[in-house]
Amino acid sequence: MKFRLKDFLSRYRMATSHNPLGVPFLTEGVSALILHFNIGAIQSLMIKNDPEFLALGYTKTMMGFLFFQPNPKSIAMIGLGGGTLAK
Repeated sequence: MKFRLKDFLSRYRMATSHNPLGVPFLTEGVSALILHFNIGAIQSLMIKNDPEFLALGYTKTMMGFLFFQPNPKSIAMIGLGGGTLAK
């Protein structure tokens, strides 16, 4: 599927017309799936041919605890976001 700005804006307007805070919506490009809550920010990004790759900086930062505790016995996750870390 080729990305077209016109289609993206149309889906954005439909998704946010009932809720000014934004409603989650997906944009699909040739190589990635992107979850948005508003037009100005990306919530999650998944590379199609490498779904476990942490593509966004904040997800890499959130996994920084592994430097201090490389083999945790358990992890508490509060909230799921786009599910990037849960994978």
